[in-house]
Amino acid sequence: MLIGHSYGGLLTQLLVQRGLAAAGVAIDSVPPQGVFTFKWSFYRATWGPLGFFTDVNKPFMMSLRQWQYAFVNGMPLDEQRAAYEQLTIPESKRISRDGLTRAARVDFSRPHVPLLLVAGAVDHIMPAALNRSNYRRYARYAGSVTDFKEFAGRNHFILGQPGWQEVADYVLSWLQRHALAPARAEATPELAAY
Repeated sequence: MLIGHSYGGLLTQLLVQRGLAAAGVAIDSVPPQGVFTFKWSFYRATWGPLGFFTDVNKPFMMSLRQWQYAFVNGMPLDEQRAAYEQLTIPESKRISRDGLTRAARVDFSRPHVPLLLVAGAVDHIMPAALNRSNYRRYARYAGSVTDFKEFAGRNHFILGQPGWQEVADYVLSWLQRHALAPARAEATPELAAY
């Protein structure tokens, strides 16, 4: 099973498409190529990491102010600062821009293993509306389990916020229903009858 957050969510979708997982969970996922939103917060929060009109070879280091808006909006200031100081590092603009290219293309009509898309309702950088659009692309095609769950009050720092256990419990429960239970039944066929 694969679970990825943000860019890891996109990578999860790409690996699921290639048949390299038993199930996938994409949390606040960067969208595959061709999935868009018109939410202003998305454009404001991604402008810096994408680094348009700047040297693509120069890494991007998010400022505290950018981090506050894009990742930890709505959290107490001391928690925002602590998260910034502990977790931010320079990132590659090339990797961010690859999300706009054919390398990030998903064939939504292709059958796949169970896939859960998770969104934070107040996420600025990967808004819930964007994750919902991503989900709807999959949902057009029957035959594969694809689910969507939005968590109220959650930002992009969804697994770092107090109460993150609610998200983890939901994901675990979903995996038990869609991925772990069938594997257990196959491993012990005598239990499948009970």
